[in-house]
Amino acid sequence: MSVSRFALCAAVMLSLSACAKTNREFAAADPSIVPHADANAGERSLHPPGDDGPLPSDPIANAPAMPVAVLDAIKQLKQPGHGGALGFGGIAFLEPTVTRVTYERRDIGPAPSMTQPYLLDSGDRVRVFVYGQPNLSHVYPIDGSGFIAVPLIGNVKARGLTTYHLAEQIAAELKVSFVKDPQVSVEMAATRPFYILGEVRAAGQYPFEPGLTVEAAIAIAGGFGPRASEREVRISRRIDGNLNELHVPLTEAVRPGDTIRVEERWF
Repeated sequence: MSVSRFALCAAVMLSLSACAKTNREFAAADPSIVPHADANAGERSLHPPGDDGPLPSDPIANAPAMPVAVLDAIKQLKQPGHGGALGFGGIAFLEPTVTRVTYERRDIGPAPSMTQPYLLDSGDRVRVFVYGQPNLSHVYPIDGSGFIAVPLIGNVKARGLTTYHLAEQIAAELKVSFVKDPQVSVEMAATRPFYILGEVRAAGQYPFEPGLTVEAAIAIAGGFGPRASEREVRISRRIDGNLNELHVPLTEAVRPGDTIRVEERWF
């Protein structure tokens, strides 16, 4: 705070103190004002007993006038060059500022998983290992119907399952009549590819890799063509057995079996 503002504040405080002193002297000299105890506030009041109205006379009327220098300083602070009455340079900085903060409670559940489990489908190849049964341990392709053909138990549905659930299903089938306590493990031998068409330099079929995005798939295909639209692409994706067409950004994750189409821009 500057020296001039500090001097102004001191002058205002002295003026208010003088006004308060004059009020006390006026109240002491007025015989109609009888101090008495206020039962509600526990303090002494200047009102006459049984009178809740205003004082018989206005003590402020006899208060000394505020010094002219103080008034001139206040007027100068209200000018636009000093920030105005609402700026930091005005009188408003003497008033406290009350900020109301409202808190809203929200129940936050567990964070969603960033990776989705790989679900098997036609075109995948899985390696099945059955402990103590070398004749059953092979690499099995998943046919167009979504099944693998395992000796002794026949066709086992693999579409829509993870490798863990497929191992459980094979073990349950073997346990019925053939193996007493089968120990089965299943892992991926090869995933189905993805396809990319349209305005890329080398359209075709490419092997899928975990963590692949549309942008990375376009890079694998040689990059955008000269007339490619680089804002979004279309993906044909099979979801729950139904073929869906999606408009997605370049950051979209690619899934095995997706067909990516890069469209041609208009201009």
